[in-house]
Amino acid sequence: MVRVGDDTAETGSFLCRPGTGYRTRTGKTCCPASNIRQDNLHSWFRADARLSSMSGGVASISLRLYFRYVFNERVEWRPLRWELLSEMHGRRVHVSAASTDLRYAWHVHPDAASLAPNAADLPIQLRLPDGAGSTPLTVRLHASFGVRAWDPAIQMCIDSEDVVHVDPGRGQEMLVEGEALTNPVTLTPAGHSRPRPQPPLVAALSADRRLVTLRLGGRGADEIEDAAAISRDLEAPCNQQPQPQPPSQPPPHPPPQPPPPEPPRPPPLLQPRPPPTRLPPPCPHPPPPPPPPP
Repeated sequence: MVRVGDDTAETGSFLCRPGTGYRTRTGKTCCPASNIRQDNLHSWFRADARLSSMSGGVASISLRLYFRYVFNERVEWRPLRWELLSEMHGRRVHVSAASTDLRYAWHVHPDAASLAPNAADLPIQLRLPDGAGSTPLTVRLHASFGVRAWDPAIQMCIDSEDVVHVDPGRGQEMLVEGEALTNPVTLTPAGHSRPRPQPPLVAALSADRRLVTLRLGGRGADEIEDAAAISRDLEAPCNQQPQPQPPSQPPPHPPPQPPPPEPPRPPPLLQPRPPPTRLPPPCPHPPPPPPPPP
């Protein structure tokens, strides 16, 4: 569980030295040390998950997101309420979950209709495959979410293109895409589900396989229905050999004959070459003049 203000040892790395920053309209000092960057998102966002209940093979998980609140000399962790999140890629929060043995995976979203603006605990549901195994199933959740970065309750410093964000504009506020990885959560106690042989984790590359299609639903039909898991159980071997194709039936009408080839064209008539132009013979040289008299 993340506690507000539980890492005071890291506080100094987010504070601005005198003369290295600028003040915003709200009086906050921003500088390179307090700017959020893509390569240090783990320093700005955290997530905590706990199992709320198990019923009918569905695990209900409570997810809580945190952001690091930095305002001048004050540095602490605060929960991200639902009203401080905004849609990125079609949802406010995307959750990708995977079992630690990499056999099952999910992609789900919180139910927006059931959340109040000030809600901090986001309900997530994961449906376990039938007979997931007799050993405890442990998962980790990766959350990605849109943060209203310039909301007065957050006031993040963004001074470069080093973080995935949406620039403000007409009818558009500044959004930053946050991400965080939760602690491991155990979903099934030992003996909860019946044991079953597990398929090999990596199939032979030479095997022909096909996938069973999962039903889609949700808003815009872009969600897997009923929070179903993506697993190797969706693979089915393709053991049937391809059947030979039946011989093609003759067409009811004879196929059209190709047009007959064109007869060879006669070579063009050779025009007689005109006689060469004869030049007149050169004029004879005049005789030399007689010598002068003595």
